[in-house]
Amino acid sequence: MNFYADVLRKNLQLSNESMPILEILSSVSWHNIRNFYQLIKHVHYQLGNESAWRKKDVISTLTYHPDHTEKAYIPNVYLPYQNVNQCYFLKLRILYFLNDAVSPGEIAKGISLERIIRFASLYGYKKDWISKAIESSVKERIIECIELPSDSDFNIEYTVSSAHTFRISPLGTCLILDICHTSIYLSLTSLYLPFHEKKPYNEAKQELARLINAIYNDKSINTNHEIIDLVEESQIPVIISKYLSSEYLREKLTLSLLRTQTDVLLTEKSISRLVASFSRNIGNNDEFIANRAKSDHGNLSFDFGDGIEKDSASGEEIEIPSSFKPLSLESIMSCGSEYIPLIFVALVIRSYLGFETSIGTQITETINDHIVNDDNKKYTNNVSRALRSNSLIKQKWLLIRTDLHPKFRKFSLSSTWQSEWIEIFGEEPPEIEI
Repeated sequence: MNFYADVLRKNLQLSNESMPILEILSSVSWHNIRNFYQLIKHVHYQLGNESAWRKKDVISTLTYHPDHTEKAYIPNVYLPYQNVNQCYFLKLRILYFLNDAVSPGEIAKGISLERIIRFASLYGYKKDWISKAIESSVKERIIECIELPSDSDFNIEYTVSSAHTFRISPLGTCLILDICHTSIYLSLTSLYLPFHEKKPYNEAKQELARLINAIYNDKSINTNHEIIDLVEESQIPVIISKYLSSEYLREKLTLSLLRTQTDVLLTEKSISRLVASFSRNIGNNDEFIANRAKSDHGNLSFDFGDGIEKDSASGEEIEIPSSFKPLSLESIMSCGSEYIPLIFVALVIRSYLGFETSIGTQITETINDHIVNDDNKKYTNNVSRALRSNSLIKQKWLLIRTDLHPKFRKFSLSSTWQSEWIEIFGEEPPEIEI
């Protein structure tokens, strides 16, 4: 008992980081003393006695659970609805809204579900996504439902109701102010983060494999402290920071008028500061900074990369072979909807150029750059209208990601596109890898 008391005294009273550690433990336990003691026991078991506990060590032990049957004490706030949809900043926006954009009097009474939905809907998030995000946040104890006891089993099976009111919890406040921007939190939450682009996914996968190999093969590593340092010094925080920064640009408001609303203005100031903090992980990456500047210029970015159709080695524009434009294209266009065959050919060309998925603006650019002549340029609104038509949706060569953010629904080729090419154009399809 004396030995254990000495360990706690060293780490929770005498350490330089004792106050940040106590704040995190207190917020996670939500000032429940029994939970507080359980957390200390858990942290002590994970970190041991040899080295002084650091803030990042405590965040690590409370965020990552090797035993998948047990939930993490600090939830993954970047995890989107159903682990599929492209809305990484939905929960964060709700948390910052509840923390920064409401008055103290409103906090005491609680914010209605209707008001939160009305606020989050301005970003294009679907109502179902917002309701489920609130519901899961109450279960994770980062948002408090005022109609329920804060320390109760009702939270475990909570179902959102229009009659309920909400406010941010101590854990939610601690998470957005002290935790969610840290390198170790970004690294550990990325293990369960869904990726919507191949490039960052493959980069993260390769770096994680390299890191695991280094940890298991380095016999000098004996403590969790050393493993945490290795994770922070790896490329994982850089890769995740780049990816989340790019996704933030996709989820920004497109109407500048909405930014004048007080709720939005205060929330976006906090979100932009959070994303700006990612630059510490990214460092002086000139290519990424240039890409982000270009994306900011247009308010909304849709490409993870630079979006320029060039050969990565030579920097020259890739020439599209003539076989990608069917000889029968003009006659097929004149027989029915001209946009259906144009979109089909454009998606095949973009696949050839290395783009796995495409959105309406990208398809329009490909049609105008590689398929039609200058006298027959297509407008984005006409292509977008065609992409929403029932006749296109029924095409067997087309795959549509409908579970994404409404701003950037994605289109790609199905596995049977080659047989459909032969049936539609009466020609052998070009050879590409999907």
